[in-house]
Amino acid sequence: LIIAGGFGELGEEGRALETRMVETAQQYGIRLIGPNTSGMMNLKDRLNLVGLKNAPRGNIALLTQSGNMALTLITEAKLKSRMGFSYYVGVGNEADIKFHEYLEFFRRDPDTRTILMYVEGMRQGREFLQQASKTTIDKPVVLLKSGRSTTGKRSAGSHTGALAGMSEVARGAFQRAGIILIENSNELFPAAETLAS
Repeated sequence: LIIAGGFGELGEEGRALETRMVETAQQYGIRLIGPNTSGMMNLKDRLNLVGLKNAPRGNIALLTQSGNMALTLITEAKLKSRMGFSYYVGVGNEADIKFHEYLEFFRRDPDTRTILMYVEGMRQGREFLQQASKTTIDKPVVLLKSGRSTTGKRSAGSHTGALAGMSEVARGAFQRAGIILIENSNELFPAAETLAS
């Protein structure tokens, strides 16, 4: 788990460092979450690499590129719901493990009923859509895409170093893959909560 920033989100030099880091990890059979991540939690096994106390356990898997959004959603669950989370993963820059690999894992996970995603940008969109088509047959995937405005695109790009924004073509592709798209952040947890129940 690479929490540190200063990699692909900072430009060419950072991308080169990120590439070297992944190549080194691959030599030793190590998979990486991040870099530039807020951490991860496996709540069923009480593994907490975020430091957030009393996160509610449940059957919603949370994947996000924003630590602030994760904190908001986990706090909302704590205060307003009886639902909680099976896992939380701060995906970060996706230098090694990509969104579609998390989807495949959560599709097979017996403790996860719904997958909740906040996405700023992703590196392998085609692979993600292919995996989402398989995953949504078994479990709902609820997604909020940030970076739809010009300012949002700049912000998302600087945060994770990935492609941001969503065209109508992309929106159609997400919907064809069975993904439930959410427009407003305050609707994200209620949608996942309803589907998980």
